[in-house]
Amino acid sequence: MLRYARKIGRPVVHEMVRAVSRDRVIGDNVTNAGSVGAFLHKRGYVVTFAYWNRDDDPPEVAMARYREALDALGGIGGRSYLSIKAPAFGYDAALLQGLLGRARELGVPLHFDAQGPQTADRTFALITDVIGAPFDGVGCTLPGRWQRSPDDAERMADLGLSFRVVKGEWPDPDAPGLDPATGFLDVVARLAGRARSVRIATHDPNLARRSIEMLREAGTPCDLEFLYGFPVRRLLPLPRDLAVPIRVYVPFGHGWIPYCVGYVRNRPAFLWWLARDSLAGRYRNGFPVRTSAVG
Repeated sequence: MLRYARKIGRPVVHEMVRAVSRDRVIGDNVTNAGSVGAFLHKRGYVVTFAYWNRDDDPPEVAMARYREALDALGGIGGRSYLSIKAPAFGYDAALLQGLLGRARELGVPLHFDAQGPQTADRTFALITDVIGAPFDGVGCTLPGRWQRSPDDAERMADLGLSFRVVKGEWPDPDAPGLDPATGFLDVVARLAGRARSVRIATHDPNLARRSIEMLREAGTPCDLEFLYGFPVRRLLPLPRDLAVPIRVYVPFGHGWIPYCVGYVRNRPAFLWWLARDSLAGRYRNGFPVRTSAVG
């Protein structure tokens, strides 16, 4: 009965999320992402672009979208970077070399997103074997809900990478009960004083504060990174208080609505937050103009 109820309810939740997300869904068009990025940049925010591919996208399609995003970021400038997913292009070393060459021409750093735990070793191998030292401008993501992440943090920090720390979408099959917030702080603690820079990617204000304070005490440069489309009202005061830049992760492609539906399934209150922001006006206008890098 419960399974049947979920099956019936899923399309309803899907349509509800779509209805309250109309002003924040970018779609497949990189031009729309570029428009959002330019808007945010003018208001004083640093941006990250990421193409969220379909599972059946050929590697060449995903790589073409990455190259388009690179060109768009090259026009925005600042400290923008491109997030890529190694499984999306089949871990193809030749495709990555071509993208890396274009990124260096434009001066846009590359960052590797995390996906399932089974993708981690191949992604790290691609970073170390294909890109090679020096790793200036290259980054990777470490999820707090994987028990391997603190050790990965130490190992990869020694190579001079930058990092994004997230709670994580995919659980660790070997530690399904690991608390993602506790794991998040464990990763931050390993990176503090060692990493080139750390992006704190969470919409949990308490977790963000604790992480940023830990990194600042260790003298490690850090940003606070938001996911474009998610509510940001509770977080925007933090950078002024803690004196850190704000970065906005701007995804385009297929994944926004499915990602939100999964988020609502685990946190029903999130649907209310989306609706409240939509009723308050255009989502973009919720990002006030910032007069300095940390204001």
